[in-house]
Amino acid sequence: KRYHHVDMFGDYLRIANKLKQPLIIELKVTNHSDQQMGTRFAKQFKPQLTVLPHRVHSIGYPFLRQVKRQIPGMDIGLVTMLNFGNIGHYQVDFYTLQHLTANPFLISSVGETGRPVYSWTDDSKLSMVRMEMLGTTGQVTDQAFRLQHLRVNYQRDRWILLLNSLQNYL
Repeated sequence: KRYHHVDMFGDYLRIANKLKQPLIIELKVTNHSDQQMGTRFAKQFKPQLTVLPHRVHSIGYPFLRQVKRQIPGMDIGLVTMLNFGNIGHYQVDFYTLQHLTANPFLISSVGETGRPVYSWTDDSKLSMVRMEMLGTTGQVTDQAFRLQHLRVNYQRDRWILLLNSLQNYL
């Protein structure tokens, strides 16, 4: 609560480093993004980004590659909103899948690359349980406390996997 209000990313990163809290940082890409945004971001924040094992993820693969060229030790991850096709060929360190379109096939095929697979949830307990049961490495959420106290009972909650299977075929 002491660090509740933060105005600028540099301040946020400085406070995270002080608290020894690694971050997964999202590079937001728009149609108007500067073509060198990843390079500029990495150059500007490199000293602070290398203090802890922070990670950067984005839907913008070219920008991730720019970050990786500037900071080779930085883990970069591809965020996918629509999960179809083979995304295992991208040169990234991890994947962040939209929970609505994540399915067992995609999670296992991407998982076969040996890279972590995270899910981006809608912060609901049901989504969190579903992603845990599907075998994701971790979850991106605004409800860290809820996720930390999540208890999955595979016997009791198996109906969620049935619901997931129905969702995949609808």
